[in-house]
Amino acid sequence: MMLPKETVCPYCHIKFDDQTCVSQEEDIKPKAGDVTMCIKCGELAQFTDDGLIPLPEEIVDALNPRDVQIAAQIRASFIDMTGKYKNDA
Repeated sequence: MMLPKETVCPYCHIKFDDQTCVSQEEDIKPKAGDVTMCIKCGELAQFTDDGLIPLPEEIVDALNPRDVQIAAQIRASFIDMTGKYKNDA
């Protein structure tokens, strides 16, 4: 799945222009049902064919905590390295 043209975070409304897979070695494209963490606000959302939606609570409870931790570490490293969104963290 290619990112829909106007994929935006359902929480902070930043436009998504790329993604990184944290649960596998290879870089795979997201598909409907996959979960993402916003690089700006850190909230979790779910990909659909039309974009992103807030992550339903039942899915939050089923997530692998290690994957969420890795995503949070990648986000923190990005913020530290670039200085972007530092005031939003």
